[in-house]
Amino acid sequence: MPESPFGVIDSVSVVREAIAWLSDRRAFDERGQRLRAWNQLLDDLTLCLGELGRELRDEIPPLVGAMAPTLELKEDAGPAERMHAAAELEKLLDELDTGQAVVAAWHDLLAAYRDETNTPELCDLRESQLAALASYAVSTGSSCPVSSGERSRGGETRIRAAVEVARRVGAKPPG
Repeated sequence: MPESPFGVIDSVSVVREAIAWLSDRRAFDERGQRLRAWNQLLDDLTLCLGELGRELRDEIPPLVGAMAPTLELKEDAGPAERMHAAAELEKLLDELDTGQAVVAAWHDLLAAYRDETNTPELCDLRESQLAALASYAVSTGSSCPVSSGERSRGGETRIRAAVEVARRVGAKPPG
């Protein structure tokens, strides 16, 4: 899978990390270190969601807006609050784990390659977003439009082919 440029981690990885972090039973410490770490993770989540392509962003806005207040945890956030926040993130992960999300990421990749004013880094970012979503959808066996044979091989063939077709359809990355 291509690395994300701009220091942007893919949304699937950030959401999974946040869910794992919230599942940690340790409370926020008095010095605020865990709260600061959580806030940094929220910043990463905001960044990666903000860097999604237009079509993929259009797939998830009501959910992202609705869960934002739940994710604003306080220093004394207990297990119930953290589990509620984790449940909201699971909904987002479920939304990203759909064929529609993969198709939207595919359209965003095509749009990036077709626009000659885009930087090669943006095209790389769209590739990594598509690859992350497709890989996740394949790993969960979701409704991702990937054949069962490719699923058994991890879907890498389909992902590489999708990226190569996007490059050909949209000509070449700018630059």
